[in-house]
Amino acid sequence: MDNYSIVDKLWSVTPAFYCTLYSAVSAYYTEQLNLRLVLMSMLTAAWGGRLTFNFWRKGGYALRAEDYRWAILREKIPWILWQPFNLSFICIYQHYLLFLIASPAYFVASQQPSPLDLYDLLIALLFLFFLLVEGVADEQQWQFHLLKSQNEKRELWFSDMEPEEVADVRRGFLSRGLWAYSRHPNFLCENLIWWTFGLFTRSFSFSSWTWCGPFLLSLLFWGSTRFTESISGAKYYSYAEYQKRVPFFPSIGALVKGPEKLE
Repeated sequence: MDNYSIVDKLWSVTPAFYCTLYSAVSAYYTEQLNLRLVLMSMLTAAWGGRLTFNFWRKGGYALRAEDYRWAILREKIPWILWQPFNLSFICIYQHYLLFLIASPAYFVASQQPSPLDLYDLLIALLFLFFLLVEGVADEQQWQFHLLKSQNEKRELWFSDMEPEEVADVRRGFLSRGLWAYSRHPNFLCENLIWWTFGLFTRSFSFSSWTWCGPFLLSLLFWGSTRFTESISGAKYYSYAEYQKRVPFFPSIGALVKGPEKLE
């Protein structure tokens, strides 16, 4: 099947599968539950459940559904180079990356079980905080695209919207809510979730291989957001101004004083 989003359909369930597997294997061999692994499995299950729902409501699990960026990328890469790219990056590398971001659970499974403590609670709360913010960002984006779609279908008129909603629909992209503080608040939180997850290992040396996952994920998102923004910049005339006013990482000034508004 000529569809390059197959890995996307597995993305939300694979880390939770790995963590649950490590937890089960650890319990089998040690004959006791490693509560830290159980906690990590529950957190990845919550992450996966939210992401699965968001992907489902956008139609991502339809048989022929494909991320629009793959079609654009295929046009830029010659066919003779696309096939090695498909095999190495899409089919192999992305699966390996999913294994790596779940690797802190493997690290914990390889250690002697110890009781949960305040440190674990704080890491879990931080993980859930980033998960919540990511969920809010995705919901804001979903509601915007519903407005935009209803307006294009003439099911909703500008007179039925708030002035800020009208401005964004006319621009073609969302610039309100969390998107007024960061151009990609959902991607930012997704990265922070997996950096936080690595803290469960209590290994603070960046020479540890368990940090490879969040590091490589950050590189992947850096490349994909640059590519996405190049598409948005070519499609929406005011996107360049949005890039100037709104950073990728929220600034301290914007958090204290409030974000700049686009004209």
